[in-house]
Amino acid sequence: MVSAETEITTFGRSLSQKFLSHARSTSVALDDLKQSSIDTYKMWVSAGKPRQGILFDFMKDAKYKYKLAVRDAIHVHENTFYDDLYDHLLATICQISGKLRLARRVRISFL
Repeated sequence: MVSAETEITTFGRSLSQKFLSHARSTSVALDDLKQSSIDTYKMWVSAGKPRQGILFDFMKDAKYKYKLAVRDAIHVHENTFYDDLYDHLLATICQISGKLRLARRVRISFL
């Protein structure tokens, strides 16, 4: 039997992996940053993996830019979900409160 914690963790991973594969296929900017990161990494490896210098700085910079762009894309995706959820919740609350006000008016009018 799988625990709820494992299911949530697995769901979270699969959701982020699905999102990343979707975001990578639809975002030209992420594709460019990923390719740049790969290219600079290959140059760094072919130079003997120096731990300092221009190639090391380029490789780290490209990697950082790509990771930052992925993180931003995930945050945008998550915020879109929460915004939609909030809008739905607000509409439901307004609908319920409108019904309550109408019920109070009807009850007061019968008294």
